Amino acid sequence: MLAAGFMSMTFIACSDNGSKKAEDSAEKDYLAVTVTANEDTMSQNFGKGFGAFVSGQVLSDPTAKKLFDKEAFIKGLELVMKCDTSLTDMNFLGGIQQGLVLMQQLSELEYSNDVTFDRKKVVENVIAALNNDKVLSETEIEKLQKDFNSSMENARNGNLKQRLDDGSKFAADKLASDKNLKKTKSGLIYKITKQGSGANFKINDNVTVKYKGMHIDGSVFDQSTKGSAMKLNEQTLIPGFVELLQLMNPGAKAYAIMPAAIAYGTNGSVNNMRRKDIKGNETLVFEVETVGIAKEEKEAKK
Repeated sequence: MLAAGFMSMTFIACSDNGSKKAEDSAEKDYLAVTVTANEDTMSQNFGKGFGAFVSGQVLSDPTAKKLFDKEAFIKGLELVMKCDTSLTDMNFLGGIQQGLVLMQQLSELEYSNDVTFDRKKVVENVIAALNNDKVLSETEIEKLQKDFNSSMENARNGNLKQRLDDGSKFAADKLASDKNLKKTKSGLIYKITKQGSGANFKINDNVTVKYKGMHIDGSVFDQSTKGSAMKLNEQTLIPGFVELLQLMNPGAKAYAIMPAAIAYGTNGSVNNMRRKDIKGNETLVFEVETVGIAKEEKEAKK
């Protein structure tokens, strides 16, 4: 829904005047209060408990721990906690609350539809609507929803076509400039940069692989420098990777270009932070080194 949750908006704020700027609130100190000894102990215990909960959530998730910016988190926490929620006019916190709702909605739409929103323009139009005293009719709201859906579909399709065109041009330029590159029927473009020894890998081998995956602009989206065990089949790997590994043997190195059709297709790939690190219709580049059959598989065959 275009504005899910908007109609249930609650207005809460952090100043004794709804017109006060957010930056004024950021400079406030904590509300001065008089508490009993028991209330002081209660406050400390609640803070310790809540802090332990947040810390536990971060420390128990390796990805969250890696991305956690403690200073930024504390800054946001203090900004809100310095507000006076006993006031009747609490629009500042209402803005924060709806900002979080809006940001989540935009993130979900970007994730689901492979598009990117200009947040500044979104906010500018939210403000324009707030400054308009006219209440839209149901028909006008339905038209807004229809126009939005149409514009998002156009944006998604345009992005998919552009990435497909960019990938095709990148692959064609590489083939023209490097005569050592070969192209298979599937569209895989590759060259073996170092020969290994022994037989090529086959389907369902558990192969240990070192690799670097890149976008066509050279930026890295994933890599494994210590070696990862990979089951060689299309249930666990993208088709292009399965095909490439069957062209390699232990100790071999290769460079490969994989069009979207044998990579992540029109859907792309999402990391565990629900961010699309590979967009739909992206052509990908890989540098791969095969170490050999994974240790546990070797031992199982003894």
